[in-house]
Amino acid sequence: MRGRMVAASATGDAPLDEWTPEPHATPLATEVVRGTSSPVRELAVPYGGSSLHGDRLREQLRRWRDAGVVEESFVTAIEQVVAHPEWLSLPGRRVALLGAGAEMGPLAPLAAWGADVLAVDRTSPRIWDRVRTLAEGGAGTVAHPVGPDGAPGADLVTQTGDVLAWLRARSAGSSLVVGMYAYADGGARAFRRSAAAGAAGWWGAGPACAGGDRPQQARR
Repeated sequence: MRGRMVAASATGDAPLDEWTPEPHATPLATEVVRGTSSPVRELAVPYGGSSLHGDRLREQLRRWRDAGVVEESFVTAIEQVVAHPEWLSLPGRRVALLGAGAEMGPLAPLAAWGADVLAVDRTSPRIWDRVRTLAEGGAGTVAHPVGPDGAPGADLVTQTGDVLAWLRARSAGSSLVVGMYAYADGGARAFRRSAAAGAAGWWGAGPACAGGDRPQQARR
């Protein structure tokens, strides 16, 4: 599907993999929200109004497995994280979240584990109230773009070039994992948002990544 998609511009259509969207004249500014808590050192999973961790989490995993809810490999993977809480230490790890305010996105745990998050989502007071609350309650940093009018956020579909340039600037000299969690309301906009996220994920860090590698991509 991706190989058949093209980006339309004033100079004509271009294959998506060859498309480099240009930013507007005024670059996006940046605001950084710093967490006020200590990093979480143990895997905890909210379930049924409580928080499962340690032996309680292991027992629930086995119940899910026995009921056919999850596969054995899922149980094994989660139990490994339970057994190695040091894996949750993420200070210095940089993750870009496209659709950072999504309810099912990983902003809350990443912030709690101390990651440095680059948060991108559309301009909406409701979205950014939630993002800031999670960021302030976390243990890492959450940087996000700010438009010329001072409003937080950027539209990935209509400001693809601006988001790309912002990601490049913020990820300079470090490796970057890019995750796409933005919601789409179906139809053409879903394809446009997927294409824009793909472009931002593929080109976002570019040569600035450590060793010149492309950023890793994780999609929901």
